[in-house]
Amino acid sequence: MMIFYIFSFFLFLLSLLQMLFFMMFLYYDLSYIFEVEMMALNCVFPNMSFIMDIYSLSFSSFVTMISSSVFLFSTIYMKGEKYLIRFFSLMAMFVLSMILLIFSANIITSLLGWDGLGFVSYILVVYYPNKFSLSGGLMTIMTNRLGDSFMLISVATLMSINSWDTAEMKMSIFMLILASMTKSAQFPFSAWLPAAMAAPTPVSSLVHSSTLVTAGVYVLFRFSPNIMSSPESEFLLICSIFTMMLAGICAFFEYDLKKIIALSTLSQLGVMMFSLAIGLKLLAFFHLIVHAFFKALMFLSGGSLMYNYSGAQDIRFMGSMNLSNPYTNSCLIFSSLCLGAFPFLASFYSKHLILDYFLFKNYNMFLLLMVYTSNMLTLFYSIRLIKFLSSRFMNLSSLMNINENYKIFISLSILVILSLLGSYLLFSYYFMYPQFITNAYLEKLMMNVLIPISMLSALLILKSIYPFMNWKKNFMKWFFGNMWFISYFSGQYMSYITKYFSNLYINNLEYGLSEFYGPQGLGAFFMKMGKTLNFKQFKLMEFYHMNFLFWMMFIPLI
Repeated sequence: MMIFYIFSFFLFLLSLLQMLFFMMFLYYDLSYIFEVEMMALNCVFPNMSFIMDIYSLSFSSFVTMISSSVFLFSTIYMKGEKYLIRFFSLMAMFVLSMILLIFSANIITSLLGWDGLGFVSYILVVYYPNKFSLSGGLMTIMTNRLGDSFMLISVATLMSINSWDTAEMKMSIFMLILASMTKSAQFPFSAWLPAAMAAPTPVSSLVHSSTLVTAGVYVLFRFSPNIMSSPESEFLLICSIFTMMLAGICAFFEYDLKKIIALSTLSQLGVMMFSLAIGLKLLAFFHLIVHAFFKALMFLSGGSLMYNYSGAQDIRFMGSMNLSNPYTNSCLIFSSLCLGAFPFLASFYSKHLILDYFLFKNYNMFLLLMVYTSNMLTLFYSIRLIKFLSSRFMNLSSLMNINENYKIFISLSILVILSLLGSYLLFSYYFMYPQFITNAYLEKLMMNVLIPISMLSALLILKSIYPFMNWKKNFMKWFFGNMWFISYFSGQYMSYITKYFSNLYINNLEYGLSEFYGPQGLGAFFMKMGKTLNFKQFKLMEFYHMNFLFWMMFIPLI
């Protein structure tokens, strides 16, 4: 166990070292690219390229900082695990793949980290041997492999023009957008994200905060300099808005704690893709890092509550957390407020700027209403989660493992400090030169006015309407709880169709026509022909023998 503490401390020191380099690169305005020539292939020279600038250093610094907290938390959460070294080795490979992707300077190098994230995530999702892990892992790996195919098509199109600059090929940009949408679970590829919750909670905290799901956003930020000028940006804009609406509505009808947090991640990924689609690349990257702070805090807080409740994830079994687990519950409430963009908390600095800039874009009122409604829904399910965890009695058992370990306290405290101060400091560094935004008075206060309205509306619905709805026979619960049936069409039904056609092929072709006309059929035919020829040859030999004996009998008489 000591080696895990040492590795966690090493990640923490590495994060501080990268932060010092970030400050130096920011002060001197430095940027370095390292290239290693690999081979020459049809007059194309693919290189291993790595970049060190303020964006890669800052993102990698916070990834290692969050990973350090997650590793420290895992020593408590996974304490009874039999194969602990295997688990931590997979987690280390996961973090290493993300760091490799962060420092990649071209698509060829990024493919190594991209494929590593998809492969290791599948192994971690199926870590627990049960059917839910298997189905979630298969949906995760198949969706990610679909994104890998889009990425390979993008590489192939760039090789056809002998260039690694995605700005020179529109087809490459579109394939890159599709690949990023699959990795970041945008509509209609959103079903795998809640299904990946079958993984252990420390894995989920890494996946949903700073590693797998953020890879698509980071790749678009790094390799698509002119995404706003391409017509594909409108396609990405519509998909991101639908993703925000889908996640906000479905989270309000969900009772699984980990799935609620996963759907909140889906909503924020929609915000990042929305920001990229309207041309706010730096704000999307800023929200990507800020989101990593409070989302890791939210997952570790939820994991600590699940650990105390013997692994129970249903929020209907939880309650009175402010009495039994005061610090953990406070961290979860704090992270929910950060998610809702409360003033001067984490996402306040990024979400408000994104929405203010959106008012200057040339889009219609319908898109504006959808964007602001999806942000209101974020507060809806946040208030619902807080109400279920804090203002109800415990419904599971009176014998609980109520324990706030000091290691959990340290892990959560690091993330609380990052969520409270990190966003303001990064805002000061990334936006050193002020830009003045002139909005109308009502437009400027729109987001601030929607926050109390959303809170009051959520409390009214939960108090007056929600308890009297028969969720067991309600179509809304069935429709929204299954993510608008996306999970069926992209998961179960696709698997069923594949299995159906596989059975048709096996029964009618492999065991049918191919048996008759294939190798076994030809073998049986030649065996039958051989037996026929053998029989005829045997009869001919008998005739020759009889003829020989006949002539041997009559030759002496002649």
